[in-house]
Amino acid sequence: MSVGEIRRVTVVGIGAMGHGIAQVCATAGLDVVMMYRQPPSFEAALAKIRNNLELLVAAGHLTPADARAALGRLSGVGDLGTAVRDADLVLESLPENLELKQRVYGELDALCAEGTVLGSNTSSFRITDLGAATRRPGRVCGIHWVAPPYIVPVVEIIAGAETSAGTITLAKNFVRRLGKIPVEAKDVPGFVIVRLINALYNEAMALVAEGVASPQDVDNAYRFGSGMLAALLGPLRQADLALNKNTTANVLAYLYRKTGETKFKPLPILGEQIAAGRLGLAWGKGWYDYDGQDPESIRRWRDEKALALLDLVKREGLLVEEPLAAVGRGGKR
Repeated sequence: MSVGEIRRVTVVGIGAMGHGIAQVCATAGLDVVMMYRQPPSFEAALAKIRNNLELLVAAGHLTPADARAALGRLSGVGDLGTAVRDADLVLESLPENLELKQRVYGELDALCAEGTVLGSNTSSFRITDLGAATRRPGRVCGIHWVAPPYIVPVVEIIAGAETSAGTITLAKNFVRRLGKIPVEAKDVPGFVIVRLINALYNEAMALVAEGVASPQDVDNAYRFGSGMLAALLGPLRQADLALNKNTTANVLAYLYRKTGETKFKPLPILGEQIAAGRLGLAWGKGWYDYDGQDPESIRRWRDEKALALLDLVKREGLLVEEPLAAVGRGGKR
């Protein structure tokens, strides 16, 4: 099956994330079946989708006609067999309960057509373990979204031990068709996105627990510090443009020596990069290669985009210490 043949998607699990995933697919022009256990859950999901679409229309991201068309492509079915009967792709977004997911994957395997691809929104469980509950592990993959899925532009694609290359290609092209950016990850606990998020969150909590700074100061340090440029570049390219890897290694070594925390111990890959002369932009290579590119032109691009982002933050009234102070109190939302 090529991505062009995906016309019908079934979403199993339409709660916190599933309804938003269904909305994205319908907005992209796909017919979507939302499988529900009880009719009230389907009505609740539709109500949330309507609210989301109203927000997107108000923000100028959709026309009213687009929103109406998306709603028209959504339907609800209360029986799993009926819901997946004609599905080209099943997107599972059930609660993070491995036994529940494996049981449902066994049911899906028996009910779906042979060529149907099963994609999981799991943020933690190995795709290999989900595929093992079926007779089609080659057509089981991770398609992991980030909340809220109708806004966040990235979707993680994960191959299990037996997932075919064709399934991964199909999944990545499908995500691109939705207007999203696919990120391919290995089948390890937490994949990429959850590991990055939780590493940052854990360190933020540690700073509060140790009395280094308040929750608000920790958040603002990130919001107006590295977080702004990370939104443009990501942490590795950001480091390429700003730091010599020797500096990074020295800082990490100092933190490790003073704190004794293994999380600060410089990793071997950093030493390998330094030994290979991949020190950053000024050296023509770092985590990325910059052959033939002018370092000053790249830095100017970074600065221009950062200023544009700063202007947007100011224009939206977000360059403040407490961004939510007025929300729900009659202030700007």
